[in-house]
Amino acid sequence: MGFSAGGRRGDGLTFLSAKTSSEPGVETPNPYDVLEVNRMATSAEIKAAYRKKAQLYHPDVNKEEGAEETFITINQAWEVLGDQENRRMFDLGARPGLP
Repeated sequence: MGFSAGGRRGDGLTFLSAKTSSEPGVETPNPYDVLEVNRMATSAEIKAAYRKKAQLYHPDVNKEEGAEETFITINQAWEVLGDQENRRMFDLGARPGLP
């Protein structure tokens, strides 16, 4: 898995992207960057960061353009980091949830 410089998301954050998609050239944001936690964060810290960001960008609460896309990205990050096995696989360079 390679990392490359990402872009700016709708919320103005710059992030690194990890190439985790099976499609060439398609990049998925690094879940640690999405949730704004470091790799040494505890499960409780990750859960708190997820809940805070999910509440902020939930489509029922935030009607701004791009909020729904950001919410989806936040949930994808949670799918990786919220499960200990998926997190371990991601940290080892695997692509959890992808073929």
